[in-house]
Order: sequence, then structure tokens, then C-alpha cells
Amino acid sequence: MCIRDSHSAEQAMHTLMFDASGNLLVQDLLLAHSKNVTDPHRYSLMFLQKHIISTNSGDASGLMNVARNPYASHVLFTLLDVLPAKAHMELCKLVKPHVELLTVHLNGRFVVEKLVASSADIREVLVRCFAKLAKEKGTQHVLLTLWDALDERAAKDLLHNTLLPAVKDLSCNASGSIVVQKMIQDSQQRHEQATRNNLPTNVKATMCLSVERYLNKIDGLKATLLKDFFGKFVVQVLTSSAQPIESSDE
Repeated sequence: MCIRDSHSAEQAMHTLMFDASGNLLVQDLLLAHSKNVTDPHRYSLMFLQKHIISTNSGDASGLMNVARNPYASHVLFTLLDVLPAKAHMELCKLVKPHVELLTVHLNGRFVVEKLVASSADIREVLVRCFAKLAKEKGTQHVLLTLWDALDERAAKDLLHNTLLPAVKDLSCNASGSIVVQKMIQDSQQRHEQATRNNLPTNVKATMCLSVERYLNKIDGLKATLLKDFFGKFVVQVLTSSAQPIESSDE
């Protein structure tokens, strides 16, 4: 009877994860157990094993269903907050093969965004797929979070090996233009702050200057962007304080 009741409880827990109100109860339960003085991680580790890992079949149906569901994904957010470091890394390894698919999903991208700062594996995938993802609707927040999380060397590599060579293609794309514009705006703010406080600049602060130099170096590139509906906004952001962003891609 106890075994059957326990199984029923676990089945109910899994169902609650995908419910508009039930997911809040599951989150509260995870948070409450995380405050257990004796063993704060015991329940979260059990939960990870039973409701995430054990349901993660070869086609990724378990993890992907959780990460892409508007309610269960919030349970995953909370789980990430209460897991110990080793288990957190294990979960990141599960997510890594599916980063590209999750990043373009309405709910899944928030899971990826939450993992960017803490997981080198996640950042590695995003850097590798940057140019492709930048042209997908709704990815800009994840990619800007990535840019912010990269160290100086990684940011320099992304800028010179990916962004600049693809700047024409990205700037003339509806979603890609937004990513480039927002990165330029971020860079301008960093540069202004460094100048105002008499601080040394880094690659993120000078990215806007690098893009401008690149556009001026390639014959006809700036003119091509100015003739394109989306491309012209990238040039305007570089040269105007108005910094318009024309898109509903949020």
C-alpha cells in the first residue's frame, strides 16, 4: 500500500509540474526542502533523478517537454536554483545537446538564458551557433546574455571570427539586425561609462568601434546596409544618438 501510494504521489507530482497552479506548489516544495538544515539537497537531487533524468529518453522527450512547457519550465528554473553544483553541472550536460532547439523556443530559451552564466558547455554551443541563432526570432536576450558572460578572449573571438564576417548577413536580417543593434548599444554604453570614469576599455566596450571600422574597410558595405530596410538601422545606431530599433522581435 505504501509503495502504491508513493508511486501515485510521484505521478501526481509530475502532473502538477505541467499545471498552471500545480507548478507553483512544486516550486514551493522544492524551496521548502532546500531550507532543510540537515540535508538541503536531498529532495532536489531525488526530484532531478525521478522527474528530469529518468524521463529523459533518447528522443529527449522528458527534458525537452519540461523545458518547453510554460509551467514545468518554471519548476526547472527553481530546481536550478536549489541544486548543488555537481548536480547543476549534470543537468547542464543534459541540456547541452538541445541548446539550439531550446534557444529558438518561446519557453525553452529562458532555460538556456538561465544557464549561460554558469555553464561553459552552454556558452560553447551558443558561440558555435551564434550566427545561425541570431537570425531566429526571439533569441536576442539569450545572445546578449551570452555576450555579457564571455570573458575577454572569448568575446574577442566571437567578434572577429563570427560577428564581423557575418555582419552584412545579420544586419540585413529582421532578427539579426536587432542582435547587432543591441550589441552595439551595449558597447556604446560600456564605452561611455569607461570614458566618463577614466577606466580602461575592453573588447565589449570597443565592439561598436570595431563594427564601424569594419563597415568602412569593406568597399561598398555601408552603402549596401543603408539601402536595406533592416541594415540601415544598424548604420543609424552606429552614427546616431537616436539609436532606433525597428522590430517586434521581443
